[in-house]
Amino acid sequence: MVANCKLDADYITVESEFSALSACLGASAAGSRTYSATTSQGLALMFEVCFNVAGMRLPIVMTIANRALGAPLSIWNDQQDSISLRDSGWLQFYAEDNQEATDLHYIA
Repeated sequence: MVANCKLDADYITVESEFSALSACLGASAAGSRTYSATTSQGLALMFEVCFNVAGMRLPIVMTIANRALGAPLSIWNDQQDSISLRDSGWLQFYAEDNQEATDLHYIA
């Protein structure tokens, strides 16, 4: 949709999850609507910026597909990645099914 100019938006490609949320922070601080998605170790790379976003009270929506934090790789579903940020200041919504997950994006 963005490539076909059907959606007035910019898609930014960055090199890491830290950079992704940093770009969202800057764009949101400048007044843009921002969104990002991540999971597991990717979220762990965002931890520092997550606290900055919450402290600045910026309205950023982020999807987290809950997955276990494990080395070298874990594909099991687990909430330890998102629960590790429970006291960071972000509002967290948990969906029971795909429809509710879609609906929660509109609510956020």
